[in-house]
Amino acid sequence: MTAHPKTVMRALMRTRLAAISPLERAVRSADLAESVLGSRAWREARCVLAYAALADEPDLLPLWKAPGGRVLCLPRTLPEWRLEAHRAGDPCGLRPGRFGVREPADDPGTRVSVEKIDLILVPGLAFTSGGFRLGRGAGYYDRFLSTPGLVAGKIGIGFAFQLVPEIPVESHDMRLDGVITDRLPIPPEFKTLGSPAGDGYPPAS
Repeated sequence: MTAHPKTVMRALMRTRLAAISPLERAVRSADLAESVLGSRAWREARCVLAYAALADEPDLLPLWKAPGGRVLCLPRTLPEWRLEAHRAGDPCGLRPGRFGVREPADDPGTRVSVEKIDLILVPGLAFTSGGFRLGRGAGYYDRFLSTPGLVAGKIGIGFAFQLVPEIPVESHDMRLDGVITDRLPIPPEFKTLGSPAGDGYPPAS
């Protein structure tokens, strides 16, 4: 039986992410956080839903050192493969949730409705400059991003080598408004920036 194209791509991207050293990941994460802080999407947002990084994901912890008056939130997993947003003033106080992802406590007082969120920083395994995203397969973000009443900007967050020419797309896959990497921010209007292979995106090393 032939493996699904998404399964093949997920395996490839997990291998590439695992190949970079902790030091390189830290340096790339710091560069990526600087790209986020310098973006128009960040400057214009007052309430931001970020994420608590897995071991192989870009770490956005520097954002908590420069909130600039913004409300910073993190997702919490719910039954039926769904997410909800909670204010997270101190990301160091998180607890392991489903799949070991760190998340806020279940406190109704910190819950934030989707209507109040201005910007969502979305992790993933791969992205295209056109806003398509390959997630880890559980569908949490696709469900959340399709929530009625959500009008926030949706920005993919990944290392430069996670930007690929093409991703297998299905009807339930939610398209993002932009992508920010440690090398290059892709603006929401998705200007033609040339082929990723010719723009200096190196393979993981």
